[in-house]
Amino acid sequence: MIIQSCTLSQLWDELKTSCDFVKARANVNHFNLHNRWRKRGVAMVPTKFGISFTAKHMNQVPNASPTAASASSDLYGAAVLDACEQIKARMQCIAATKTHSSFAEVMCCSLKLSYLSLILLVRACYLERIDLSAHGFYITPNIGFDWKVGKGIPFNYFTYGAAFAEVEIDTLTGDFYTREADIIMDLGHSLNPAIDVGQVYVMSTF
Repeated sequence: MIIQSCTLSQLWDELKTSCDFVKARANVNHFNLHNRWRKRGVAMVPTKFGISFTAKHMNQVPNASPTAASASSDLYGAAVLDACEQIKARMQCIAATKTHSSFAEVMCCSLKLSYLSLILLVRACYLERIDLSAHGFYITPNIGFDWKVGKGIPFNYFTYGAAFAEVEIDTLTGDFYTREADIIMDLGHSLNPAIDVGQVYVMSTF
């Protein structure tokens, strides 16, 4: 499998700079040299997480699978978009017959359709008995993996990240705690930054 659009190297360099790893390691070495029973350590680790479901029967909606591992945004989101495109195509036929500027806006993606304009268009479609519901369906393209021969493309794409942590341990009791932790993730164009931050907090072990 050829990995494309990998940003891991960039993330690694950015994290190493932001946490000042060289200085942190020097400080830890100095601390360990002067403390017999308490020791500190630093580490940086990369992460690569594949976004997909390797079982084909879980790669479409409806037949909905749990809202996990980006299923909602990748699978359900694409299915919703498919349904919306169907409704939009039907509404455009009605919008094209109207001369009012508010209807003309529907045909132009560069203009924002006002709430009032949308109400007028929906009402016109309803009165013309246009079907305003749709069934959306989406299948993640070009994925599939044969576990017996070890060939195929198991993931549609990957998310990348890197983490730095400095910990201190009491070598007599085993008690330890995290002194500092830095995490950097490539989340692309975030649908909801609050959710992404929450995911990072929850999935980290710090």
